Amino acid sequence: MTNASTFLPGSEIVVLVDSTGNPVYYNRVASASEASSGTVGQANGAYSINTSTGVLTFAAGDAGRTIIVSYLYTPAMDVNSATVALKQINMNSALTFQLTLIGVAAKNGFTNQAQQFIVQLNSCLAPSLKMDFKLDDWTYLDLDFEAFIDATGSLGNLYLVNPGGVSA
Repeated sequence: MTNASTFLPGSEIVVLVDSTGNPVYYNRVASASEASSGTVGQANGAYSINTSTGVLTFAAGDAGRTIIVSYLYTPAMDVNSATVALKQINMNSALTFQLTLIGVAAKNGFTNQAQQFIVQLNSCLAPSLKMDFKLDDWTYLDLDFEAFIDATGSLGNLYLVNPGGVSA
């Protein structure tokens, strides 16, 4: 795995693309021997990950299959990158979820390259969530949410990443 040294454990999403092109989500297990044995009994398959080396282990039966791995990592900071901590005064508590939004902003004025941005909100509530499934069109996700501070007093982070940036 690229950037294994700054990988954020628990952020990975491992998906097998089956013969019809549909995704099958894998479940993380505790050890490489448990994942490679193939006897875990997981309906969707299993994998393990060594977070220090970035090595993923699958069952031998998964050899030759198309597997897609998505994960977050802490990028190296340079003169064109910034991390902004978001704070808020504590309010109430409830069951919450973490929301991570990833996008590409307009081109950087100095390097003329697209700049990636990541907004991570640590504690969110969703009073309404609606997914309109359609047979021959896009699925629309309607998510109404509010962000609050977490137990550490942090609202979240805003990461601005310009991998092609010029260092000073």
